[in-house]
Amino acid sequence: MAATWRALCAGALLALLGTLGAACRPAAPAAAPAPPASGAQAPSSAAAAAPAAPLESVRVAFAADAAVYAPMFIAIDKGYFAEEGLEIEIVKAGGGVSTPALISGDIQYSTSAASTLSAMLTGAPLKIVYTNADRTSYELWSATPDVRTLADLVGKPIGVNSRGDANEVATRLALQQHGVDPDSVSYVAVGIGAQRLGALQAGSVAAVALSVSDVALLQEGGWSGGQRLVDIKNEVRMSWMGAATTERELRENRERVKRLLRATAKGREYFKAYRDEAIAIAMK
Repeated sequence: MAATWRALCAGALLALLGTLGAACRPAAPAAAPAPPASGAQAPSSAAAAAPAAPLESVRVAFAADAAVYAPMFIAIDKGYFAEEGLEIEIVKAGGGVSTPALISGDIQYSTSAASTLSAMLTGAPLKIVYTNADRTSYELWSATPDVRTLADLVGKPIGVNSRGDANEVATRLALQQHGVDPDSVSYVAVGIGAQRLGALQAGSVAAVALSVSDVALLQEGGWSGGQRLVDIKNEVRMSWMGAATTERELRENRERVKRLLRATAKGREYFKAYRDEAIAIAMK
């Protein structure tokens, strides 16, 4: 499965980014405009009042308000999507929900590349067109001290964000890499944030795939009920965050796909070039 995963990721439509070139380089953070030169004429009122072209609205699913989505959040904040004539309507949905919505046409794009790839393996007419992360932020933690190894999980429930999402896919890959049949456990959707932590602390599941921020919250609170079973973020490589769409979108709106990718790439390059500004935008 891992070899197939890598082959499909390598064959995704990232080649589209090759057409974007220098246009993806972000501008430096804006400085105050210089005053007009003496004698310079102000723009005519007719030009100033010219109406802007209406933006084309597209629905994009985001699994969470997380730093991994910073390139797109920056592209929204800095107006890169608007420059491409696009208005992003954010839909909050994990991969287990956004992938069926993508297939049905309820949304045009999803950022949950991993769950999209799972659907592609079963024949769904989808394509991953961009990815910027090949490692997740997850760790698998047991809920009670008696679960000490991955083998102890056989026959027990594991908590994931939602069924079929990146959280579950990463957990399955981690189990497989350690010689445990991924189908020898059950998977229970426990939500994110407080819901996920509550399931772990209550012991309603044997283990939960947590993000590093979840782990930090638990440790700050003094929780010591279980232990880390596997460091998924360092052991599993996969297509995690990205942009996915349908084959129909690529056929009928190829230029729109390019515009969305161009704006996203500008956001990515801004993220890399302007650390403090990028953090400030992400903190919003």
